[in-house]
Amino acid sequence: MTINIVLTAQLILTTIIASQGIFYLLGAARAYKHLSLHAFNEQRRLLDSVLPSRLKILYVLVLMTGLTGLFLLHDAILSRPFTGVLLSLSLILADIVLAIKINLPINHAIIHLETGDLDRGTKLQQTWLKAISARGILSALSLIAVLWSWASL
Repeated sequence: MTINIVLTAQLILTTIIASQGIFYLLGAARAYKHLSLHAFNEQRRLLDSVLPSRLKILYVLVLMTGLTGLFLLHDAILSRPFTGVLLSLSLILADIVLAIKINLPINHAIIHLETGDLDRGTKLQQTWLKAISARGILSALSLIAVLWSWASL
């Protein structure tokens, strides 16, 4: 019973995280690519003032539920639920690494970007969009892994 609660929590949290990535994959990244550098930077600044603390909480919670799920399933290491939770957790960790290594530094750079530095700003915008698209793929795959783990419950 406890494992079902933990896996349900993981499914809900992973769905929330994956929804952001799927949003970018469905077209937001392409739309953001066509924004002027000023509009892109303004949008990033505004979102960066609201989202980071909320996303940190979500990511910590999904990591905690994933680790709890692995702990509860430790007697069934070769089972589909264990493998799905482990895969999902690994993909979320890869998402976090990309966020820390690429997206967060770019967000910081955008905040301090000089108005006339168009070349650097355009490169930052392109790199950010590529990274967010890769993160979208990782989070969507993480959601698929969680759903796959449910197939045998």
